[in-house]
Amino acid sequence: MRKLYVFQLAIATLFAIVSIACSNDKKKTQTTDYLLEADAAGFVMQFFDNRHDTLLLEVLGICDSLAQNSAQCYFDFFLDVWESKFSHIEMHTLFQVYRDGVNDINNNKECVALMKDAFSEATEQSMKILKLRLQQAGALNISVEKTSKWGQIALNTDSVLPIDRLSHVLTGTGNLSVYETYNQEEIFQYFSTADMYLAETPELLLKSPTSHEESYEYSNLEQRNNDINTPLFDLLILDIVIGENGNVEYKPGCVIGYCKKTLIADLLYYLQLEELRKLFPRDMLVAWMPSSYSQSDEEYYEIITLKTHRDGKPVFTGEYIVSANSENNNGNHYLNLEFDDEGAYQFKRIIQQNVNKSLAIVIDGRLIAYPMVLSEIDEGKISISAGFSAEEAFDMALILGSGALPLTYKLLSN
Repeated sequence: MRKLYVFQLAIATLFAIVSIACSNDKKKTQTTDYLLEADAAGFVMQFFDNRHDTLLLEVLGICDSLAQNSAQCYFDFFLDVWESKFSHIEMHTLFQVYRDGVNDINNNKECVALMKDAFSEATEQSMKILKLRLQQAGALNISVEKTSKWGQIALNTDSVLPIDRLSHVLTGTGNLSVYETYNQEEIFQYFSTADMYLAETPELLLKSPTSHEESYEYSNLEQRNNDINTPLFDLLILDIVIGENGNVEYKPGCVIGYCKKTLIADLLYYLQLEELRKLFPRDMLVAWMPSSYSQSDEEYYEIITLKTHRDGKPVFTGEYIVSANSENNNGNHYLNLEFDDEGAYQFKRIIQQNVNKSLAIVIDGRLIAYPMVLSEIDEGKISISAGFSAEEAFDMALILGSGALPLTYKLLSN
């Protein structure tokens, strides 16, 4: 009887150990599902060289509505809508030379077939990049598959990153752009001319701006008459100094001024008016980022102006990145990037041309830093410090190091 009892106890113990082990395995392999969808309309816009053509935008608007709850291919909708509304216009006549073979297209169906092939190729490339990001994030169990709907990718992963961070890692495009900038002395007069033009053209003023009731102080411009009508400078606190002789004394760097967070929409509205755009350099872009500048506990943005090159492009991109990592140096977190030989050569040349000037670094459309170039460099490496947290630096390195996604994705569910 005692032997039977001991045997039963041994079996029970073994069963308990196996149960615990199975339970631990389940915890280790707990996974999360993600569903991503590509921006097919944005991809079509690329084929038309991002031209904001009225006809094209109308077709895309209709396609977006039709494709919302349908598994049908977005590009089939595009062809149907185009031929039902604009059959008299050959699609390829609006194409810029986006890729080899465009000039050999003879009809709209061949145009759409070209877009389909390119989109499919981009989807396959995206799946490889997404899998690489998950592996670098520490995932062991990874599934990346296309769904039955064009442009959708289903992922299942056990990544150790929190869901909110992993969602950003999966949807971050990974586009690094470096822009040359205008310094204060180069750009101030353009803003001043635009301000005077607005003051003399009241029909352009916002009917109900966010707030114009408050009088905004100008940085070190106490001499300025507050009664002067300055619609643009009512929104933009200039970062310049008026000397004792009344002359403008410019500061080094590219910050033109500061704008309240609550007023940034008004400022951008004015700067994007066609009448004002004509007053600024054609290659100028406006960028902004959160600022440490404070006044009355309000949040402010720093406003800088970028120089674009050939067709509005940056002077340097992340296509040359071969590796990226994050680094902690005495509590400061850095993003380190290394470029291939061609990238190292190009970047060295850009640095040489911009000593004592600022270069703006933009990642996925967000301005993150505008460091002043103090000297030339010999290596194809840069180290970026922009007040990153450890998590931000790690995630940025993960996204940039895996390569840029050829499509823009949004997270539908997880």
